[in-house]
Amino acid sequence: MERTELSGDVVRWGADHKVSSAAACCTACLAEDRCSVWVYCAGPACGAQAGECWLKALADPFSDVDLVRGRSDRWTSGTRLPPPPAGATPSRAVPASEAHLLLRLADGLGSVRLRLRDGSPKAKEWALVDQHADCHGCTFYRAEAVPPHWGSPDWPDTYEGGRWGPPYALVQGGLSARGAAEPPRVPREDNPVVRRGMAAWAGGGSGPAFFIALADHPEWGRGHTVFADAVTEDIAALERILALPTKTTPGKIPITNLVTPAK
Repeated sequence: MERTELSGDVVRWGADHKVSSAAACCTACLAEDRCSVWVYCAGPACGAQAGECWLKALADPFSDVDLVRGRSDRWTSGTRLPPPPAGATPSRAVPASEAHLLLRLADGLGSVRLRLRDGSPKAKEWALVDQHADCHGCTFYRAEAVPPHWGSPDWPDTYEGGRWGPPYALVQGGLSARGAAEPPRVPREDNPVVRRGMAAWAGGGSGPAFFIALADHPEWGRGHTVFADAVTEDIAALERILALPTKTTPGKIPITNLVTPAK
């Protein structure tokens, strides 16, 4: 993986371990039982670090932000661990039989079923849930499409028209607690890298605003509490929201809102 510097616990320091090629660094990792990823420096930008081969241990390299960003101009990385299956987004397909919450969208758009995560029990304190019930007070007001260059290393790694935004690839809404003017705040609980189909609290907070991702978001790292996963076949209903009339609020990070919120 070019232009990638993976993290991890160091198994062998590259400063005193120089090899002739990335392939030789990979071979060195395969010979070391504790090594799961390797990082090799090549090219003019390396300077005195040219040829350094770092062997590291990293349990889940495919959720590492830098692996997907490809933002390094010096390092090449690799892993001896198998990649996740192609198209495995969300990371676990959610069958309808496991849905616990129903989001009814505007007329003609359909509905979206969510499976609440066991790792986020505090989400249930929102009174947004009776098991296998409708979501009360749910509204979608923001719709950001997935641009065709999403995640491309040919685009700058910025939010100002870069490969990850300004934040695209989501629909955002709000929840209201039954019988309460302001829903109770909840702590961060389950913080994976956000994948397509995951529902999380917006802005790194704890509600009432939430979003459902329409693409993977490695650029956010583990900065959001994910409380649910959309049933896989229902994500198409969310994408139909993108066809509704919208208006854009300009700024450093422009926001695309629906003219009429979907309820």
